[in-house]
Amino acid sequence: MSSPSKRREMDLMKLMMSDYKVEMVNDGMQEFFVEFKGPAESIYQGGVWKVRVELPDAYPYKSPSIGFINKIYHPNVDEMSGSVCLDVINQTWSPMFDLVNVFEVFLPQLLLYPNPSDPLNGEAAALMMRDRPVYEQKGKGEGRTTTRTHRQSLQAAQSLSPSYPQGEELRGGGGPSAAVLVSPLSKMSSPSKRREMDLMKLMMSDYKVEMVNDGMQEFFVEFKGPAESIYQGGVWKVRVELPDAYPYKSPSIGFINKIYHPNVDEMSGSVCLDVINQTWSPMFDLVNVFEVFLPQLLLYPNPSDPLNGEAAALMMRDRPVYEQKVKEYCEKYAKPEDAGITPEDKSSDEELSEEEDDSGDEAILGNPDP
Repeated sequence: MSSPSKRREMDLMKLMMSDYKVEMVNDGMQEFFVEFKGPAESIYQGGVWKVRVELPDAYPYKSPSIGFINKIYHPNVDEMSGSVCLDVINQTWSPMFDLVNVFEVFLPQLLLYPNPSDPLNGEAAALMMRDRPVYEQKGKGEGRTTTRTHRQSLQAAQSLSPSYPQGEELRGGGGPSAAVLVSPLSKMSSPSKRREMDLMKLMMSDYKVEMVNDGMQEFFVEFKGPAESIYQGGVWKVRVELPDAYPYKSPSIGFINKIYHPNVDEMSGSVCLDVINQTWSPMFDLVNVFEVFLPQLLLYPNPSDPLNGEAAALMMRDRPVYEQKVKEYCEKYAKPEDAGITPEDKSSDEELSEEEDDSGDEAILGNPDP
């Protein structure tokens, strides 16, 4: 686990490399502004906001503080202070999340799926529930006004601020990585089209995927234990089933080969993870499951809500013995062959090449004398 200061530096660099405009408040890395663009094909499309981010000393173990500087009309954003009401930031934050998650997933999700039952802007919440078209029109109108004001302030600030050396300029928000995640999801494509897109994205992220049949609703994925954890070196075959209503309903996830973990049933392999079972959002996708949620599950077990009571009790009673048992299970049940992965055979081209080499050697040596 890297130190908080090192993690802040890494996450901020990752955010900058994702093509977001970042404006530092001072020489430290704990307070800065980020330019955030409204999700495509939403009522906030075309809006541009300056978002203030403050990272506490304990980040990433404590969540960042997020606030809109220019106004936005939204039930879960305070119109005066710009503060945000979002569970994943305020209540269920995990050290597995980072700043790119905030700007590519959590804030777009906030704008796309307001929660009027837990408002910071009571007027917006009441209007949204009473008259949705009028609410949407007001959101669009305020977005255009505040965006013009924000762009004018940006131009003024850029004329006063020093230019960055070549190669160090912090470029525009909503770059390619943001477009890949936000744009397809915000278009609210049909479930079948979305399944196809998400599965293709998972495959392009270099995960081995084995289809169960010709459909795209059931398949296996090879999942490796997180580096520098007690699960490092383990390889699991994970069964994924996508319901007809995916992405509006969460996928079903289960480990095929055994894993020793408080929140995984040892016999069935079923998983107890809030973000999959309870707080799933259509903004999440299969890559989130395998790059964020499952690694988070393995790194941060929750023994107070177990599916494997023995593992949970052992973890709380004797952590070193628990960790040793986890490693023993990895060694016994989570080798590549246990996950159904076999060493790749040589390609026919390679075999042909070797045969040609052998025949070449024979030609050079010639036949033995009689």
